[in-house]
Amino acid sequence: IKVTLRIVQAGVPDVKKTATIGFINPSEQKTVSFTNFPAPSFQSPAQIKVEVQPVENESNTSNNSADYPVLFSIQ
Repeated sequence: IKVTLRIVQAGVPDVKKTATIGFINPSEQKTVSFTNFPAPSFQSPAQIKVEVQPVENESNTSNNSADYPVLFSIQ
């Protein structure tokens, strides 16, 4: 099952990462980790977009994507 993560931010190229989940049971949750990101811009808001491809015979795909507004900062 392909999982795609995109970071969209003005002034910098979009970042796109993909990962694969081998198998998932109905109602189960899995964690996917992405690494090796370029430095973000700390001056403008960004959108993180996540999309999970439907599993075989999945009837409800309304929860397979989400957008999250973020603001990167240095701590």
